[in-house]
Amino acid sequence: MSDRFTAEKLAWLEQVQDDGELSATVFAVAFGIARHLNRETGDAWPSQATLGEMAGVSDRQIRKLLKILHTQGHLDIQTGGFHRPDRYRPILKDRNSSSSHDRNHSSALTPQDRNCSSRETGTPVPPNPLRELFERSAALSRDEESEADRIFAMMPKGSASRSNKSKIREAVASIVSEGTPALPLRIAVGAFVAASPDARDQDGRFMGAAHTWLTEKRGWEAYLPSADDLFLRSRPAAEVQWFHRVRSWQHSPGYWRMKRDDFGPEPDSPNTRVPQAVLAYCLENTPQPWPANDTHRPIQKRIPWQ
Repeated sequence: MSDRFTAEKLAWLEQVQDDGELSATVFAVAFGIARHLNRETGDAWPSQATLGEMAGVSDRQIRKLLKILHTQGHLDIQTGGFHRPDRYRPILKDRNSSSSHDRNHSSALTPQDRNCSSRETGTPVPPNPLRELFERSAALSRDEESEADRIFAMMPKGSASRSNKSKIREAVASIVSEGTPALPLRIAVGAFVAASPDARDQDGRFMGAAHTWLTEKRGWEAYLPSADDLFLRSRPAAEVQWFHRVRSWQHSPGYWRMKRDDFGPEPDSPNTRVPQAVLAYCLENTPQPWPANDTHRPIQKRIPWQ
């Protein structure tokens, strides 16, 4: 026996099919929407090109067919706007309403008696899972937009990862709607940062598009930028220079015997102290174990001019 979501989806398709004013092509469009219907959000956001390919019509015809579904009261359309996909939400009508007047006046999305647990006759009616999903859709959509905006804010301007925001938003929406941390935000951000025009993986190949990074399930560890790279992207140039000096000192086998000239400025000149942000990061992210004979000496006392 199928679950309620599947049963209600099939009921919606039967509703469209039983509408004598609709053609088989319109039903094909409805079937395409049903195939992309998200179980958690209760809506779908396939592109018009995808629906057109499934129905065998052009993009221009798809727009007309979608409008017909909307006019007949079978579909609610939320226009996406600039760089956002349109979202389609099926409307499951009251089966007792079969007249053309009822079909054309169902803008409330659901019949009024659907909020009740029984009909007027007293016959129990099971709750409508699609309606529950539709009510949750608005809140989830806000979460998706919030996550997407956070990612866009962290992405470098002009990077290849910004080239197709609509596909990125679709990928983010898919991840959020799963309700599980399938791809943590940090991984997504790391992938976006890495997906610059010159970024390559460890085999020297160019990175894929940003939206493919979001949906990829394997191989993340091999391609993510290092913690050092992510830290340096957020620091000014002066601190980056200090970072490389400290890291060079930490990686050197004789770092505890290096001369003060190896660390840059003299004590009486400006900028002689390692910035605290750099020092704190290097303390927390030590690149190699300290020598056995030097484990108890704080790093601050071994960096000149501290």
